[in-house]
Amino acid sequence: MFVPFIKGSGTEEQQEKWLPLAYKMQIIGCYAQTELGHGSNVQGLETTATFDPKTDEFVLNSPTLTSSKWWPGGLGKAATHTVAFARLITDGKDHGVNGFIVQLRNLDDHLPLPGITVGDIGMKFGNGAYNSMDNGVLRFDNVIDYKTQQSRLFPLLASAYAFRFVGEWLKWLYTDVTQKLQANDFSTLPEAHACTAGP
Repeated sequence: MFVPFIKGSGTEEQQEKWLPLAYKMQIIGCYAQTELGHGSNVQGLETTATFDPKTDEFVLNSPTLTSSKWWPGGLGKAATHTVAFARLITDGKDHGVNGFIVQLRNLDDHLPLPGITVGDIGMKFGNGAYNSMDNGVLRFDNVIDYKTQQSRLFPLLASAYAFRFVGEWLKWLYTDVTQKLQANDFSTLPEAHACTAGP
């Protein structure tokens, strides 16, 4: 599900970066959504990805035991990368669950990267087919995700700032036009109409 997620939800930049690596088997990806305490209840997920404006990065954390990613196939032993689902936090506000592409293991020695706790969950109950997959457990402890989500988040933030600044300017224009109208000066009325009437 790693590749289909990037193909279906990734930006063009993310697809150009990650898909060739996955197709050439230079990285092995998995899909880490399910959590120990929430199963596949996406809205109940607890893993967080907090945006740090000082460093321009996302910091991933598993704040509770129940926020541990649990059961993702390929995670236990094979995966070097994951699409980890986490609650996007900016300025203390929860923006809901988003997918974050995160490297888990060093590509040279396959050891977990700093802040990553990852392993196989062991034998599963049931027939042998369940035990043929290396289902894993994953926890994040202040793991930095370097700008892989910016192309999705920042256009929205830029739009928000644009609306704010345009709104402030329109408020100023309205006040200016109102004062001039009281003095029988209609010179700025066409500009105000053009700027607020829409297409």
